Amino acid sequence: MGGSHTGFQALKKNPHVDRYAAMRDGVMRTFEFTPRNARNTFLILGLIPFGLLYIGVVDSNKWELAGKRKDDSLYKYPRSDQR
Repeated sequence: MGGSHTGFQALKKNPHVDRYAAMRDGVMRTFEFTPRNARNTFLILGLIPFGLLYIGVVDSNKWELAGKRKDDSLYKYPRSDQR
């Protein structure tokens, strides 16, 4: 698609793209789990999703937005002094 089979290439290959592709192909051979990698993996795959889940569960029953007027409280169960 980028050229013919006679050796002529209409598109020039970028050596930086080729080097990056070779690095990505060999990452499974060279990757090591260091303490820093383990910490980052734990943060990204553990704490962040469960932190967002916790915030969602705690906040899920606090708010009621349907049918509220201008001066009504957005809390689902407002305190008596907020009505």
